[in-house]
Amino acid sequence: MKDKFGLLAAAFIITVTQNVALADFDKVTITNFNAQYKYPEGSATAEVFDLPPAPPQYPESVEMRFFRRESAFIFDMPGRGEVEWKNPPSEVFDVENFSVNGFNLKSAGNKADLSLGAFEGLAKKGETRVRTAQASCTENPSPLTGQEKILDSCTTNASATVANIYMKNQKQNQLIGAAIFGLDAEVDPTATETTLKNLSINVRNHAFNLQVTASMGLQAVVKMDGQAHYLASEKRLRIRLDNAKAGFLNIKEQIFKSVEDGKQPNVSVVRPYIYIKLEAKPSALAVSN
Repeated sequence: MKDKFGLLAAAFIITVTQNVALADFDKVTITNFNAQYKYPEGSATAEVFDLPPAPPQYPESVEMRFFRRESAFIFDMPGRGEVEWKNPPSEVFDVENFSVNGFNLKSAGNKADLSLGAFEGLAKKGETRVRTAQASCTENPSPLTGQEKILDSCTTNASATVANIYMKNQKQNQLIGAAIFGLDAEVDPTATETTLKNLSINVRNHAFNLQVTASMGLQAVVKMDGQAHYLASEKRLRIRLDNAKAGFLNIKEQIFKSVEDGKQPNVSVVRPYIYIKLEAKPSALAVSN
């Protein structure tokens, strides 16, 4: 969810699920994960931190330190070795300070469930705070594997809710202001803070609907619907935006223009579609003892 409000429809589910680097829907359990980070290292605790193929966790809670190494985060767990998070997304890797409270993830069988109590992050470009988030994704039978299966599944049947998202980033919030309220993204100097409340996303058989209350001086209830697909042969996501309203106002064209104005090299608009090209280096976990 970088600079494009219109991409929220699929980005939240995809980001929170893909970025934990699940291998298909293998059994993964993370319970009450709490972390504090200040560049270049931090510390964390968890009641359970089981990530195959790492050895099963001993009964006690886990304490670990983590740090940056080249293009990866390294989680050093005494007695269990290291877990390397390769190529984490830039919106995570570039954060200078962050805290995570009450993160839980359980993946088993054909379903993955995630919840988050709170996240606060500070980077050179701004600040982000998230409160009370939940997401769920159901496996879609297909020949795809790894993160491609996660992407395909989470654009087929998924749901997510977030109580509150606060963003302080001038460029990002000017684009949101342009998308929702029609503010001039080039000249408006006041669009520096945005609050999104009661965000809900539901995806059923690729059809999605989104609702959120957006505030940045002005306030509006935003509703969107359309379809989301992962195009495996092209390594990109395709979002078809059918309807988008802020209150009674049609903001569909404003959203397309805001996405275009974001000028992200991996994002393109061919109305009524928004395409998101995936990074060449996928995020992944590796375990060493």
